[in-house]
Amino acid sequence: IFSPKGDLLVSSSSDRTCRVWNMESGECNFTLCEHKKEVVCSAFSPDGEKLVTSSFDNTCRVWNTRNGKCIAELNEHSNAVVNCVF
Repeated sequence: IFSPKGDLLVSSSSDRTCRVWNMESGECNFTLCEHKKEVVCSAFSPDGEKLVTSSFDNTCRVWNTRNGKCIAELNEHSNAVVNCVF
């Protein structure tokens, strides 16, 4: 999924990671690797400053797109979280 400005792309994977790609350089800015199971969905905030990911590990995580740090873990689900939207 592309960021609102189109400068970043996020890919989600069954390897339990997401990668944030710089569309200008084609380089991977960050690998987001705190999920314990497959990551199935991701969405950027309207301003592109945050990213939310959801996973079969029953959590959503919110990330800072400037530094790749996890800023929140939402872990009250009892089953896999298969969708997320900002």
